[in-house]
Amino acid sequence: MRSIKKQRGMSVTALFLILAVVGMFSLVAIKIIPIYMENGQIVSAMSRLVEKSRQDEMSVAEVRKSLRSRFSIENIKVIDEDYVDIEIQPNGDLLLYVEYEDRTNLFGNVDLIVSFEEEIGAAD
Repeated sequence: MRSIKKQRGMSVTALFLILAVVGMFSLVAIKIIPIYMENGQIVSAMSRLVEKSRQDEMSVAEVRKSLRSRFSIENIKVIDEDYVDIEIQPNGDLLLYVEYEDRTNLFGNVDLIVSFEEEIGAAD
């Protein structure tokens, strides 16, 4: 007879538990990565607009129109130009501020909500 002390290894229950935890983290990562990538596109579009505004003086209406076209080109659908607060500083610098939430379904009736707050402009 073998002694129980000499037996080594992982039980099937422990293996399933580890696989469940790894699977849950993988599911969250798969769902959340596109949200952060889209936020990166939003920040990039806003940064390019601020750089352009340093070369050309733009009115608030022109900034909104430019944001609309940039968001359309980048295929950004989570927000539109109305979400962005636009402020033109006294020295002519452009300050853009956006605050929004993005929601994605994880499974069943469980959703992931990610909130973003970005300020691009005068402090850059």
